[in-house]
Amino acid sequence: RSFRENGAVVLEVNSSPGLRPHWLGDETRDVIGPILDSIYPSCAPSRVPIATVTGTNGKTTTTRMTARILEQAGHTVGFTSTDGAYINRERIVEGDVAGNRGARVIFQNPEIDMAVLETARRGIITSGLGFDWCDVGAVLDVDDDHIGTDGIRDIEDLARIRGLVARAARKFLVLNADDEHCVAMAAESKVERVCYVTAAPDHGPVAAQHIASGGMAITLRPGDGGPMIAFHDGGQAVDILPA
Repeated sequence: RSFRENGAVVLEVNSSPGLRPHWLGDETRDVIGPILDSIYPSCAPSRVPIATVTGTNGKTTTTRMTARILEQAGHTVGFTSTDGAYINRERIVEGDVAGNRGARVIFQNPEIDMAVLETARRGIITSGLGFDWCDVGAVLDVDDDHIGTDGIRDIEDLARIRGLVARAARKFLVLNADDEHCVAMAAESKVERVCYVTAAPDHGPVAAQHIASGGMAITLRPGDGGPMIAFHDGGQAVDILPA
């Protein structure tokens, strides 16, 4: 039967359609807008929560631990490190991708609902962070291991580079309270909350004052079987697990 009789239509399904002819047919027509609206409906979330970790020592370990905790909580986690990019521990890219390259790989994967990114010094210098802002940023320490490389003149240069992560964080910023360069990053950040981490027996002056004012912190507290990792918030302390 003719399509004029049964109301049928013929639709070409093209995996890579050319949009230019449609625009040339009517230059006033918004060709792209409806397509984007169908992919990203109004008010629908278009981001995944991002946690990023930088510092001189411990980045990969911290990234792996954080990703594993989130996996155990039921999330599909994409994470990057100096030995590859992973989706729930399955390596999809091999090699050092602790920077912009690895972030792009993770963000392009439609399966993930959380991203944990190791963000190394070299990656920041060569190609930037790989994201505009993150929910959680962590700066573990600033040591002088890389002075003299990549144009880094002194430890202040290193602190400025790693401080980009602190300035990119919006919700939580985790800082080493025992490192003066990390502590200084709190003043440069516009994050909602700062969490200090300290291994000092007396918590140290920065973390102790932060705890006294009701702030968030992670400390070591004496316990019957040895030191305990404790979480402080709002003036309350909860022991998490033995150190």
